[in-house]
Amino acid sequence: MSAFSYGWGTSNDPHEPFWVRFDACKHSPTTWKEEIYAAARTIANDAGARPLWLCSSGGIDSEVMCDAFFNQGINFSVLTLRQTNDTNVHDIKYAIEWCRSHGVKQKMVELDMESLLKDDVYRYAEEGYLAGGPFRYLQIRMLEIVETMGGYAVLGGGEQLYHVDPQKEKPTMDDAYLDFDVGYSVPLEWCRRNDTSHEPYFYFHTPEVCLAYLQTPLVAFTLEHSEAFLHPNNKYLLKRFVYQSVFPTLENRLKFDGFEEFRPLRKHTRQTLLNMYGSLIQSCKLPVIEMRQQLQGNHR
Repeated sequence: MSAFSYGWGTSNDPHEPFWVRFDACKHSPTTWKEEIYAAARTIANDAGARPLWLCSSGGIDSEVMCDAFFNQGINFSVLTLRQTNDTNVHDIKYAIEWCRSHGVKQKMVELDMESLLKDDVYRYAEEGYLAGGPFRYLQIRMLEIVETMGGYAVLGGGEQLYHVDPQKEKPTMDDAYLDFDVGYSVPLEWCRRNDTSHEPYFYFHTPEVCLAYLQTPLVAFTLEHSEAFLHPNNKYLLKRFVYQSVFPTLENRLKFDGFEEFRPLRKHTRQTLLNMYGSLIQSCKLPVIEMRQQLQGNHR
């Protein structure tokens, strides 16, 4: 599975500090495009006899992931969750069109988002999966569906979104970090507890994919001018520019996460989870420089 490990302190006690650490690369990465192609081939081998199901919401992360598998000639099907009353119709139209134009089988599964936010989230929470928001539980739902079908799920997670302290007047590359909240562990913990394997973080599948992304000219340049991340939307803008520079036919689209039609309920659910877990909801702010050192194998 993913090229990072996680835990809590030294005793794996959730009351200890949450940490994330990346594996070292086994070889010097080539281009990001070639490394995501290599990751697709590796995942296909890892799946063995299980059919591959790529979970696509219609966002650019999903589409680039599907392109990677398709361009490598790997056989797969697409799973898309369609919310009751078509509240995510804007998103999934891109997934529907991609599958239609590429001749890829797509399975649509109905999702009652209101029921997920009112009931299922708390069921997962009571089972001990720590997350401060409902999205990580939605990842579990997709894994459950694919596991029931006897398949191997691949989710387009693992995007590198950079942050800096907004109070810092002139941040430098030393100030840039990735924010890993404890919820990152949820889909991986679900796999561990159910003695199964899937890939919820395609863009973190290998250390080479991670380092190749850091080394793309656009990312390297922007990190050298980290004041750009003082505006929170620029982290998404950078990602779109990088993806479109590698896949020029990628169509612009508004960014959605599937919860837009349920903002009040989502806010209530998130606050309830925070009240339930309290101080257990932690995050690990991993400096980009330290992440690069880990990937290069020279972390001390």
